[in-house]
Amino acid sequence: AYLAKQPSWRLEFIKSFAANAPNVQSVYWLISQVRESGGEVSDVEIRSLIDRAVKMGDFDLGYFIWLDFLTPAELRKVGNIFDGSFDLVPRGFSFDWTLAQSKQIESRVVPRVGSRGDQVLQVTFAGGRLTAPPALQYLRLPPGNYVLSGESRAENLDAGAGVLWTIRCVPAPGQPATPPLMSSRAFLGETQWDKFDSKFAVPDSGCPTQLLSLNPGSAAKLDQVIKGKVYFDNLSISVATAEQSDGG
Repeated sequence: AYLAKQPSWRLEFIKSFAANAPNVQSVYWLISQVRESGGEVSDVEIRSLIDRAVKMGDFDLGYFIWLDFLTPAELRKVGNIFDGSFDLVPRGFSFDWTLAQSKQIESRVVPRVGSRGDQVLQVTFAGGRLTAPPALQYLRLPPGNYVLSGESRAENLDAGAGVLWTIRCVPAPGQPATPPLMSSRAFLGETQWDKFDSKFAVPDSGCPTQLLSLNPGSAAKLDQVIKGKVYFDNLSISVATAEQSDGG
């Protein structure tokens, strides 16, 4: 109840507790009690709790906590991809969009030109080497066959091998990374809005959590020096039909 009154030291205390507590459940219990006592829980406090669960590899708990702190409007956007239409302000909670902001990259949600109320993801590259994904989101897809689809537009995008979306399994702690389950077509140059789709399969075991991220189309350092803009809208992941799964 006292913490619900937001003493000046509460934020630093919660962040420290989230980073150093013996287990995530203790931190979750404390923050839940603050909320039940009428206190407002900040995005920074929620993020520190989810980040700790993700860092420990406990994606089940991290996903549960994320769902528990979503607003009614956000809950309506939960699906195979969270808010693929970019209608909401990203909060960077691992299971929603985490967008990069640096001298080399600016990723943000902006109005779609020529539309009324529609929003898109805009990624601006300043010409430096890409060292981190401009946009990413953790997924919780059960085993099966899927199709990633969306719309894209490039604007003076000088990107060598381009940029593309990948989906890969998140390895268990201490396990090596595996090749991507999927890589979309590369986006580069100057294009108008265009649809794209890519098929992929989540294996029956060893892949309970996946990572969707935007990456350079090549691992070569020269191909990671990117300048220009790219836009995305209406990203979705749907279960593949029998025809799609068979390669049709």
